This record gives sequence, C-alpha cells and structure tokens, in this order.
Amino acid sequence: LFGPIDEDTYKILLKKLEADFKVTSGLLSWFLGIAITQDGTHIVMSQEQYALRVLKRFSMDDCATVSSPMIISANSVEDNTGAVDLKLYRSAIGSLIHLAKWTRPDLAFAISYCARAMAKPTELYWTYVKRIFRYLRKTASHAIAYKKGVTASLVGYSDSDFANCSTSRKSISGFVFVVDKGPISWKSSKQELVATSTLEAEYIALFSASQEALFLQRLLAYITSTPVVSICIWVDNQGAIAIAKNPEFHKRTKHIGVKYHAIRERFIQNLIEVKYVKTDENLADVFTKPLPPPAFANLEF
Repeated sequence: LFGPIDEDTYKILLKKLEADFKVTSGLLSWFLGIAITQDGTHIVMSQEQYALRVLKRFSMDDCATVSSPMIISANSVEDNTGAVDLKLYRSAIGSLIHLAKWTRPDLAFAISYCARAMAKPTELYWTYVKRIFRYLRKTASHAIAYKKGVTASLVGYSDSDFANCSTSRKSISGFVFVVDKGPISWKSSKQELVATSTLEAEYIALFSASQEALFLQRLLAYITSTPVVSICIWVDNQGAIAIAKNPEFHKRTKHIGVKYHAIRERFIQNLIEVKYVKTDENLADVFTKPLPPPAFANLEF
C-alpha cells in the first residue's frame, strides 16, 4: 500500500491480518510505552508512567524538584571530580533518551550534554543527571498535544550556541518543527566542525534544519495527499538569513563547507523560506543551551 486506503480496503486488510496475528482495532491508546489519548478535539501523547518508573528505578521518586533540567553555569564549571559507576550512568542516560526522543523535547539539550560523559562519567556529570531526574519528577505529567481538525501548518525553528563545548570548541545545533504548536521533530547535537563565528554556527545549524524540513515536507505531502509546499524556518540571526538568500560567494563564506550552501538552492527552489524571529521567541533556543527557569518555562512545550 502506497497511499491512503478506503474503508472497504481497510476491512479486507484487517481480516487478512487477523487470520495470522492477534489484532485489535479501534483508536490507538498505547504505543511503545507512550499513552495516547484521543478525545475528538485533541490527540495527546504522554510517557508519564514510564517517567515514574524511571524515577523509581534510580531511587529518585521522592526527590526534591527543580524548575529546569540544567543549571546555567554547567559549561563553565571545572570538573575535578571522581569517576562514577559506568553501567549506572549509561543506564540512566539511555532511559532518559527514550523520553527525549518521543514526548519530551524539553529534556533534549540536557540529556545530549550529559551524554558527552558516557565514556568516562564523573560525579559532576552525575549531579547533572540527577538534576534532570528532579526536573522530571516535577514535570512527569507533561505531554505533547495536537489539536484535531486544524490546518496542518508546518514551521521550523533553528538556533545554535557558538563554541559551546569547552574541550572541542564546537558549537551546538538545535531545531524543532511544529504543526500548529505541537512539536513533531526536534534535535540537539554538536556540530561536525568548529565554527569560527556565531554567524557560521547559525548557518550550519540552519543547514541541519533544512535537511529535516525536506524530509518532513515530503512526509506531510504524502500523508495529506497534497502538493509539497514551502516550509518556513525561523532563525534569530540576520547574517545567516542574508547568506542563505544571497547567491554571491563572498569573503565571509569562502571557508564554509560547500555542502552547507545547499540552503541557497533550497531557498531558490522555494522549498524553504527563512525568516527572522527574536531570540526570546525562538523555540529552538531550548535545544542549544541551558536557560534560566523563567526563559525555559516561556519556551517550554
């Protein structure tokens, strides 16, 4: 099957599956540990039960709570602490990644940051992980909600944090794509190369976001059986926007890898739009750096 199916075809397919497998039909309510609620107006995805199990597993089910998953000064703290149990640390990160991947984009940056110590975890990084647990206990019931019956308007946000990594001096890229304020795809990751300026870091982050935009663009067109439309990506750096729209290959961009200039081609082909958004309104900001609780709450999903 390569497209939407009608009711009769659905019944035939269901009957064939029931001949060989145990099949239940009706509204989806549970998938890979994700509780899915459909009430006619909203579709809500939650991993509250999984989050509570994780907290109990690591004896953090009765811990004090905090309002953000990471302290602002984390990247400037010198780490002279001792090692911690490798198996324990990796198990905790793995459990948290499952949350950040499916329903908790607010955890993505903090978990990505703590994952840097997977090879040699220290007591300092373990305190960071425990802070994520404390935040998780406060927000275990947080969920993603999609409003039913509205026009599927897909937009993206891109951001970077220049030279975030204190050891490699690589920057952090972050993006999020939302459909009518419901996040459907997000990422927080260290960039492949060392950017030499904030502009370059933002431009590289925009390239990563544009890659995801092309995939989501085709996926949405397939699901809705509608033509591919241009996707707007909001960025808080005017220089990166100017370079994306400018066909001139000038002094400021000669050193940037050729592949990143694919953004221009996608812009010219009207596959993506690139527009400016204020930093405090950029939803991708939460994927690139630790934010103070008020700013974090303002951008929270």
